[in-house]
Amino acid sequence: MSKDCRTEKWRTLIARTAKREFPRLTVFVDGHCRFCRRTGQWIRRLDWLGLFQVLSYRDGASYVRYGLNMEAVDREIHVVKRQGGRVTVYRGFDAVMAIIRHVPLLWPLLPVVGLLRGLGLGPRLYRWLADHRVFIAGAQACREGLCASPKGGR
Repeated sequence: MSKDCRTEKWRTLIARTAKREFPRLTVFVDGHCRFCRRTGQWIRRLDWLGLFQVLSYRDGASYVRYGLNMEAVDREIHVVKRQGGRVTVYRGFDAVMAIIRHVPLLWPLLPVVGLLRGLGLGPRLYRWLADHRVFIAGAQACREGLCASPKGGR
C-alpha cells in the first residue's frame, strides 16, 4: 500500500469520525433585525470549532426541510443540531442554551443560564426580548417596511 493511499484512508477515517462525533448546528435568525444579525455575527466569531452555520430565515426557506414554518422561525431563534444521523431542533431559550453549550468561550455562562432556567426566568426573559426585538434593534433595523409592531409578529 502506497503512502498516499494510507494517508487518504486516514483522512477518510478522520472525516467520518468528525462527522459522527462533532455536531453541525444551523442557527436561524431574523436577517431584518439588527440585534439578531449582530448575534449571528458573534456566534460566527466565537465558533472556533467551526460547528455553526448562521442563516437568515428571510433569505430562503431552508428551515422547511427540518419541519419548521415561517411563523415558528419568525417568533423565536431556532437551532438545528445534526449529529450522525440524528436531528434535534431547539427553540427560543433552549436554542440559546444549545449555542452556549457548543461555544467553549461561552461555557462560563452555563451556570447563570442554568440558574435562569431553573428559576423559570430564562424562557420568560427570552420571550420578552424576542417579542420586543424591533424596539431593541432600533428603527434602522426595518428595511423596505418589513418590520411590523412587536404585537402580533414582525
